[in-house]
Amino acid sequence: MEKALPIRILSTRALGNAARDFIHHQNWPVDIISFIETNGVITVDQLADFLAACKEPEQNILLLFSSENAVKWLNWGLDRYGYKLPPGLKAFCVGKKTLRTAEDMLEVEPILAEKNSETLLTNLKETVPLGITFLYCCGSNRLDTLPHGLKAAGFAVKEYIVYKTELTPRKIFRDYNVILFFSPSAVESYFSVNNWDKKMVAVSIGHTTSVALTKAGVETILIADEPNELSMLGKLQHFLNN
Repeated sequence: MEKALPIRILSTRALGNAARDFIHHQNWPVDIISFIETNGVITVDQLADFLAACKEPEQNILLLFSSENAVKWLNWGLDRYGYKLPPGLKAFCVGKKTLRTAEDMLEVEPILAEKNSETLLTNLKETVPLGITFLYCCGSNRLDTLPHGLKAAGFAVKEYIVYKTELTPRKIFRDYNVILFFSPSAVESYFSVNNWDKKMVAVSIGHTTSVALTKAGVETILIADEPNELSMLGKLQHFLNN
């Protein structure tokens, strides 16, 4: 079925090669304007503490990442200070892409990825025995779901903020039909200087981002089935064709 109307897309962050190829194949005009920036903040002392915790008996330690940025900025800290993770560490992540990145960058053993923090928390509480310590790497704007939920269930959680998120609002003067949002922070940044036309469609990477969009007054929100770019674009394609 042909698309009813031509579209113009705004992505609120840079897109990977696979997503750009998908958009090119669909012949969708797209602009990319970043509404947030992330920067590494882990110090050498924090990293030394993290590595010391990693050297505990491996059956008592599990790594936990709620975003791909957490993996990338931990890896940045390791490279910056000349450290390397000990072998044999196991990782749990929000998002399959986060888990693949952890496996590739950090050479950890990938155990489980779930599409959101709530589902991952439920799975961890049901499958991981008490006595485990989670080493949770995250950003400055992380949600409470995982650390608070795990502590309430009786697990030890050591939290390491490896990056911070800064808003970079941009005033938009061009008309768009579709805007891609990848985090609640990007939603906050966008709406701090821009309004929303009810005819526009927002595509959300996941539940927490969609909640932020709803609070901002967005009516038409497409939520990706998996927290990644291709799933977002697939959801948009299905919407346009139906």
